Amino acid sequence: MLDAMRALFDATWYLQANPDVAATGMDPWQHFCRFGHNEGRLPCDLKAAALEQSLWFQTRPEHEVEAELRQLLQSDAAKEQAFAAWVLARWHGSYQRWPQVLEALQSWLNNAWRQALPGHHGCWLLLVRALQQCGEQEQALERIGQAMAELGELPDLLLARASLLSDTAKLQDINRVFQQAGLTALRPVPTLQLDQLQTDVVSVVKQSGWRRYWPGRLPLVSVIIPCFNAAQTLPTALRSLQAQSWPALEILVVDDASTDHSAAVVEQFSASDSRIRLLRQADNQGAYAARNAGLAKARGRFITTHDSDDWSHPQKIELQVQALQATPKAMASISHWVRTLPGLVFERWRPEPGWIYRNTSSLLFRRQVLKKIGFWDRVSVNADTEYLERIQAAFGARAIVDVLPGVPLSFGRSDATSLTQQSVTHLRTQFVGLRQRYMAAARQWHQAATKPKELYLPKLPTLRPFAVPASMCRGTAQQQAQRQLQLLQQSDLLDPDWYLATYSDVAKAGMEPALHYLRYGGSENRDPGPNFSSSGYRLHQRIANKVNPLVHYLERLEEQGCQQDYGSVQLAGERNIWPERPWLLVVAHAAGPDLYGAERSLLDVLKALQALGLNLLLTLPGVRSEAYLAQVQAEVQQLAVLPYRWWYQGRQECEQTIERFKNLMQQYKPVLCYCNTLVLSEPLHAARQLLIPGMVHVRELPGADEALCLELGADASQIRNHLLALADGFIANSQASADYLAAPERTVVIANVVDVERFAQIPQRAGDLPLRLGMISSNLPKKGLQDFIRLSQLLAARQLPVECWLIGPDNDHTAQLKAEQAAGHVPALLHFAGYAATPEAALAPLDMVVNLSHFQESFGRTVLEAMAAGRVVVCYRWGALPELVQHEHTGLLADFADIEAVASAIARLVADNQLRQRLIANAFQQVVSAYSPAALQQQLANWLVAQGIIQQEAL
Repeated sequence: MLDAMRALFDATWYLQANPDVAATGMDPWQHFCRFGHNEGRLPCDLKAAALEQSLWFQTRPEHEVEAELRQLLQSDAAKEQAFAAWVLARWHGSYQRWPQVLEALQSWLNNAWRQALPGHHGCWLLLVRALQQCGEQEQALERIGQAMAELGELPDLLLARASLLSDTAKLQDINRVFQQAGLTALRPVPTLQLDQLQTDVVSVVKQSGWRRYWPGRLPLVSVIIPCFNAAQTLPTALRSLQAQSWPALEILVVDDASTDHSAAVVEQFSASDSRIRLLRQADNQGAYAARNAGLAKARGRFITTHDSDDWSHPQKIELQVQALQATPKAMASISHWVRTLPGLVFERWRPEPGWIYRNTSSLLFRRQVLKKIGFWDRVSVNADTEYLERIQAAFGARAIVDVLPGVPLSFGRSDATSLTQQSVTHLRTQFVGLRQRYMAAARQWHQAATKPKELYLPKLPTLRPFAVPASMCRGTAQQQAQRQLQLLQQSDLLDPDWYLATYSDVAKAGMEPALHYLRYGGSENRDPGPNFSSSGYRLHQRIANKVNPLVHYLERLEEQGCQQDYGSVQLAGERNIWPERPWLLVVAHAAGPDLYGAERSLLDVLKALQALGLNLLLTLPGVRSEAYLAQVQAEVQQLAVLPYRWWYQGRQECEQTIERFKNLMQQYKPVLCYCNTLVLSEPLHAARQLLIPGMVHVRELPGADEALCLELGADASQIRNHLLALADGFIANSQASADYLAAPERTVVIANVVDVERFAQIPQRAGDLPLRLGMISSNLPKKGLQDFIRLSQLLAARQLPVECWLIGPDNDHTAQLKAEQAAGHVPALLHFAGYAATPEAALAPLDMVVNLSHFQESFGRTVLEAMAAGRVVVCYRWGALPELVQHEHTGLLADFADIEAVASAIARLVADNQLRQRLIANAFQQVVSAYSPAALQQQLANWLVAQGIIQQEAL
């Protein structure tokens, strides 16, 4: 075979592909002969090898890779044909697609390079297995004979042939494997089955190497057998241990809360063999937890495990102990095994160069290992491999010695229901999936340790040292929470700096970002970073509010291995796309369950733009109200949810967010980026970089809003300068807002509007006394809450026939007021109506509405809605309110904080019904002429044309 390899060998490529070999300075061909071939290194560059990587690591769609491999089978390059045949056959074999395996290997059989590529006997084994599965017994025997003629009586080939033969011939081939290694043979039995195997064994004490330990002084070996509902197979495992040539054993069978009679089987054996002891688990915790229970009780100088359904050759433990005694610096030994069906039909689940391979469950280690690195990880699969690699991390790469490589010292029972065969935990997942991610995290932990004690894992760890895929994890609720926390901490989708900078309340609380997101942020739909939208993911996956979005995604990634970008989640709107019409990007701010003026005004703008025949792409930084989402979705063609935050003075803009906006703009090519509020900047940066006009709808008066300035870390002048430097133009919702900007050349005043027909349908009250006076607000001090309380006291003192209704959400302030009312400090005429879901619900019970805001309103939407609904309004004379309310014509005004004047105005209205009716009629007429949706639509159309954003004929 090496002669054939020599003809293929490319020394230059070999050194380039294997820089570790180049670093040694060794002759490449000599390295390949002595080491590389056995290590599975290739002799030359092969395209099929790269395609093999794509298959197993799932870097490309399977059908694409398979098509390219089939093309190689038809190519003129014989070496590519040979290796492509192996790659295809091996892949199909892992899915047990036997006809496809035969099809691929037929090409390999006829190939001139088949002895050199793939360079091992795996193709023969897979071919025989496929023929056997397809019912071609005679042809399978013919092929195994051909393989032996070329390669000799290799143990794998002997076992493959044994699988095809009757009992007598089968036994001869199996014994041939053992005899080649100098091991005792199996005895003939009436029925040759895994559960009937018997041997004659020479006692270990008759071998000179162990005379000094006798009598009764051989080192004790503890053998741990975890079992769950294994009553049918346990006798085979126990008998094979009883027959071991090493008699100094304690056999600890840990029953993991079996529901069959496994415990009774153990008790029956222990009654006649004091070495066998039963341990019981109160509840089912998994094989590794059961092993740990046994490990905690083990007394041996050496410790090993044994599966409850396997058989071991009687010299297995002796040979493994002997290997450790001969290598004092080694910490553990390991033997090899082969998988078999109960009828001794040998196989391997995943097609490999050989059927006989390392048995990680056979690891036999010194007691010092337990003291240094502790127990097995409490997971469902792969803890064997992790423990083995942890030993090497703690004690060095040579800490484990192999015993008789290529000789099966155990027969492992094949079972299609085994975790190794399940799709989620299949051996394929060592490349992509659960096993791969689990071992990657474990190796990161191993590599980070500087001392062996840092790798110690207790029997019941309070906290895990590394994150474990959810479907593999076993443990308490606390451990599960810790695993989720580790998942978050290890994911680059959670950006601690971004999280703290975005959510100042978390920063003030001093809470670790991942912990906050796990406990609170996820359920609140906060975003963990700029590249993952919690609410967007929740909408896309339709997961419950109690489920943490990022944890859910990371666990699905572990399970399915399909990475997907949820930094921007697009949802279809309900409006049809206008062909050949321009797109506008509308950037909204977050809306909670309670909708206020800005959110309602945005809906008005969307409807007006839609009526102009424009395609609308709306972005939301998050969805906290599905009702609001449904409202905006009904008015747009497309919607995207992605993380973006408010601008903050001195804080660097998030480049990832800017890139996401640029991607959206490049996808939809909008003619305008319209921001619904002045607190946003990242979309404007993206628009500027792509030379798209960026417009801001200014609905705030920072000079009169101290809370907003604090939120942005800037004073009103700094906010203005920032806006003027970044935006190309502005829409001001009032002249007061336009005056703040002081940029008339770039500003147009387009007032907010109301749906007049909608509010006109609210029934008028009969006007009977007492009249109802209401304040509709967020019930915060800045909205004039205390002024309204004082007003109610003045009205009560005047004994006017009026009720004062406070309409808005309950909060700490309203709770305090209710307590004061109960104590008699707040008049009884004050009614706490609570939050109203719609403006109609808020206005319906009222006759009059007051606005007593303590900061200057940039518009005053509730005032306009009250006027449209035929309710008399009384306001302070400041901010934008005098633009809406003309004193003595459409309502009454009072100087700021002059509550006495407000009380007098109310007294006039209560006493003069004609005044009320005149004001109501005039106000309604003003709303119809200046603040209707039709007026908004016309003003927006004029502005868009004037800005050159759209053409008049496009409307």
